[in-house]
Amino acid sequence: MKEVVKDRWEDFHQVKEADNMALEWPDDYVVRYAKRWLKQVDIRKVLDMNCGAGRHTALLAELGYETVGCDISEAALQLARKLLVKRGVQASLHQGNSLELPFSDISFDALVAWRSLHVFSFDDIPKVLSEMRRVVRPGGNILFSTRSDRNIYDETRLSTIVHKPTDLTLEQIEALCSGFQVQQIELSEFTANNRQLRDSYWVVALTR
Repeated sequence: MKEVVKDRWEDFHQVKEADNMALEWPDDYVVRYAKRWLKQVDIRKVLDMNCGAGRHTALLAELGYETVGCDISEAALQLARKLLVKRGVQASLHQGNSLELPFSDISFDALVAWRSLHVFSFDDIPKVLSEMRRVVRPGGNILFSTRSDRNIYDETRLSTIVHKPTDLTLEQIEALCSGFQVQQIELSEFTANNRQLRDSYWVVALTR
């Protein structure tokens, strides 16, 4: 099953490259939190988990963090390498599965996992959060976003990769984060096609 998942993500990112669809510019939320972290002198090494084409990996490197990007797809990492060269910054890139991150315990001061938890099954999401907790030091920061149950972008290419995306309620988010100190939980939404489509994501900031 792991190889099937990996192969499907390879196909997904190869299509993005062929169609020139890879996102290059970071999300405003990530920019805001990454700049806020700069004020904390003990945050130096940051993991961009499920980094995809590397837009947030590049941002973190530009801000001066010792940056590591990790993704299951080598095709995604190739896109990330190209973006890092384009921006003139350096980061360490690793291929790996977020269910078993290829890093030692307490390897990072902070972690970003943007728009990625929903690609895992509901049963696997706690395992991913456990891996986040394992690799981030006590007192470190975690920022992630994932689809909410208000999302009505159901029929997308994403839903054909492994399974239908896992949309979470606020109560489910709160339960999943019960082992962390919650800094903030926000709902980020925008609509399209005369409000017939709604992109709805939870934005969650935690302290390990």
